[in-house]
Amino acid sequence: MRFEDLEVWKRVARLSADIYRHLKDLKDFGFKDQITRSGLSVPSNIAEGFERLSEKEGIAFLSYAKGSAGELRCQIYTGMDIGYIPKNIGSSWIKRTIELSAMIGRLIKTKNSTWRTASKSVTVRSSLNYYRLGNAKCCKYLSFPPSFFVPYTSHLEPLTFKLYPGISYVRHRRYH
Repeated sequence: MRFEDLEVWKRVARLSADIYRHLKDLKDFGFKDQITRSGLSVPSNIAEGFERLSEKEGIAFLSYAKGSAGELRCQIYTGMDIGYIPKNIGSSWIKRTIELSAMIGRLIKTKNSTWRTASKSVTVRSSLNYYRLGNAKCCKYLSFPPSFFVPYTSHLEPLTFKLYPGISYVRHRRYH
């Protein structure tokens, strides 16, 4: 998936562009610079997070994006209080930043659970080999497609498998 396909990225990029357009004639360059930078930081961090190779780094950049959304919301409140941003426009932007922050939070939660699930595995000893089993691993010598199997073990039973559709891919790993 590309970051350009994410609804949250599309929406926050539109918000950033709206902020730039609305504040283009503002003479307080310090405030204008700060609010436009934080507005641009949110979609930029989402994009950078999706381009990272490591899931852990990607989650970190999504967290930065969520933090920047909070910073942007704070600056919108300030801009409304000092009269730089009209109340109706500011209220709309506040509502949008709250929604976007929640969307980023859900994205972080989803990616975090996916990353943790993919990294978990169990090592089981069969009579001849050690196999590493889990979401991204499976053992060899199966006559059925391995993506349909999950391990079922107990201390009393040998290594057995139950039919379970839901593992997307597997790769053989043999441990001595």
